[in-house]
Amino acid sequence: MRMHKDTVVRRGVLPRAELHNNLINTELSDTTEPLLRNNHLANFAHIINPMYLAPMFVDDLKNIAHCFHFGFLSLERRVRINNEFWEKAWKDRSGKENNTIRDKNILENTTTIHHNLLLE
Repeated sequence: MRMHKDTVVRRGVLPRAELHNNLINTELSDTTEPLLRNNHLANFAHIINPMYLAPMFVDDLKNIAHCFHFGFLSLERRVRINNEFWEKAWKDRSGKENNTIRDKNILENTTTIHHNLLLE
């Protein structure tokens, strides 16, 4: 968990990911990086020690302030967004097929860390 230390002015593509003909390298940028006025990536500060994301400590997260990105709580919704938006957006921006997860079974079989946080 981290917090922006700088004033983010927009989300966009890192300059090092920009290619010719207005295409981008989607392995270097997903086009949503928090950017400063000079197009550099914003600096971050960790709110908690990253070790708390390790499986052996993750139960301690319930004692730390947190927020959820509800867009990824539903695997069906995530697959739909990938299929209906991100697949085309990244293909248009990169000029090639990308490794977008478009199948719920793949998401269901992805290794995750169970954090045991209550959704309130």
